[in-house]
Amino acid sequence: MKRTRRSGFSLVEVLIALTILGLLTINIAMVSRTGSQAAESDLFRQLLDTEMDLTLDRIKLALMSASADNVYPQVPAPASESHIDFSTSLGVQGGVHVMGDPERIQWTPATAEKGGVFWTQSLGLPDERQIQWSRNVPILQNLETANERDDNDNGLVDEPGLSLHVEHAEDRELQVFVNLTVSKTDSRGQVVPRSRQVNITCRN
Repeated sequence: MKRTRRSGFSLVEVLIALTILGLLTINIAMVSRTGSQAAESDLFRQLLDTEMDLTLDRIKLALMSASADNVYPQVPAPASESHIDFSTSLGVQGGVHVMGDPERIQWTPATAEKGGVFWTQSLGLPDERQIQWSRNVPILQNLETANERDDNDNGLVDEPGLSLHVEHAEDRELQVFVNLTVSKTDSRGQVVPRSRQVNITCRN
């Protein structure tokens, strides 16, 4: 008697194949999701870095041409301020040093947790105007809390999201140290902070 060959797959084989296929699909989805989240995080940080760099570049350009005798307040470390007033030197006319209109760079609150960096031109004058340079600056620097201590080990105490302090030794030009933190909440609800410090020498 001839035995007929079995055709097709048994129920057990089908279940095993489906289980393996399901595991492969889950692994592929997890890898894809992880890669997508990593790419999103990288892009998110790049956008924050761009905002921070652009804001710091504008602050540097403004303060580099400021007159050292017209920079206020001149706050030394470990204290700092969230604003700075200054005037730029326009040159000499008839033997007299000509100064530009007063300007201000400041952090201004927008919510209970965050604010923006603003540049004010012609401060206190009829033609005063204000331009926003950044909108994602927290009240305090990254890792800093309001406790009269230097929590983030940068030599400053309770410094705001935009903090400025000044060194003005007699044998050196006036230097303004600017610390800036920008932060934003990503799609997963996590706050992503980016921080940087620049040192600006007032050359006039």
